[in-house]
Amino acid sequence: MRHSGHGKEAAEEIGVTVDPTDLDLVHVMHHYTDSGRTAFFFQATRWAGKVTNREPDKCAGWSWFSPEALPKEMVPYATEALRWIANGVPSSERGWERAR
Repeated sequence: MRHSGHGKEAAEEIGVTVDPTDLDLVHVMHHYTDSGRTAFFFQATRWAGKVTNREPDKCAGWSWFSPEALPKEMVPYATEALRWIANGVPSSERGWERAR
């Protein structure tokens, strides 16, 4: 599935430009928060620029990791989604058992 929006967030948050036609939707996660949330994960097949941390007040930094060696400090739902993505699973749910 191709994303039809724009790459504005990538430019603002990590300093790269992404053509929307170079984004593929790779995972959707419905995860529990105080109100519930759906997260969409896109894979960029191409981008221009160098990845930089443009929001140090919100992000500890950017590094490349294999799905098998993700850092413990990552946001838990993102860690789980990346593992699902690595295994080719297009959607998941997380945390709803606690809400019941």
